Amino acid sequence: MASKDIENALGMNYAYLSTLFRKQTGKSITAYKNELLIEQAIDIFKKSNKNITEVSNKLGFSNPYYFSRVFKRVTECPRLYT
Repeated sequence: MASKDIENALGMNYAYLSTLFRKQTGKSITAYKNELLIEQAIDIFKKSNKNITEVSNKLGFSNPYYFSRVFKRVTECPRLYT
């Protein structure tokens, strides 16, 4: 979900929502969203034989390289294996 989608769905300015979200959670909306996506990715990896490209595409990442970077950042895992 893009920032404009969130803004439109809630009828509030995204910058304001982002500030409120960070105050409540200590995280940005993007960081939280990435954490949720990586949890889903881990579940997919555990339950299937999908590769990084397939999981990346399924979760809506722009490319497998970006997915891999986000995965490493969220999990603090130095290497991504499937």
